Amino acid sequence: MYDLSRIAWFIQESDAIEGERSRSLWKTRKLLCERSSVGHVGAFLHLRSVVQEGDLPYWSDLLYAHELLIRKFLDGVVRDDGTSPSSGRESLPMADIRQKVSAVRFGASDREAAVDLVADAHHAFLKARPFTDGDGRISRLYANALLLYFDLPPAVFTAGDCHGSYYPACRWKDGHLMRAYLRAKIAHPKCPLTLSSTNGWIESLPQKL
Repeated sequence: MYDLSRIAWFIQESDAIEGERSRSLWKTRKLLCERSSVGHVGAFLHLRSVVQEGDLPYWSDLLYAHELLIRKFLDGVVRDDGTSPSSGRESLPMADIRQKVSAVRFGASDREAAVDLVADAHHAFLKARPFTDGDGRISRLYANALLLYFDLPPAVFTAGDCHGSYYPACRWKDGHLMRAYLRAKIAHPKCPLTLSSTNGWIESLPQKL
């Protein structure tokens, strides 16, 4: 499920979350049509090509996407080897994520399970923070690559509600809030979310997709 306009919007918003000035939505969409091989668009298209071939991204795919995103691969851009915990960070469970994703078999009620798994993977990536720069954008690209693998709509992580819901979900001790956030972003992409309490917006989020 590949909606060009929604992907362009996702890239715009993902840059905005990090305070990056991005191209116009029209220009981003044009670069997607032209299959640009650099920058944020190139990183997305690389991960998309992996899942279109029926595979899941490996660590090497994420490294290459990161190189395209940052535009140059600097010494020290990866914290340790990208998998080992350091300075309180958790390890990035790539093998575990791949195993769980591969085990999903779609039935009538499995869409929610797939989204929850993607949310857990996104949350784990942010906990690991394997890069010295670009963790947020790569983790969101990774999440949407997994959603594309499941033939689900891409999630647009919007800058407007990042302080009200996205950042709290990122900082939460487990993936519980991120699961709710991601479900909402897929079901109602233009609906702003605000975390007013521990439960907050979770109580009104869709249980079905």
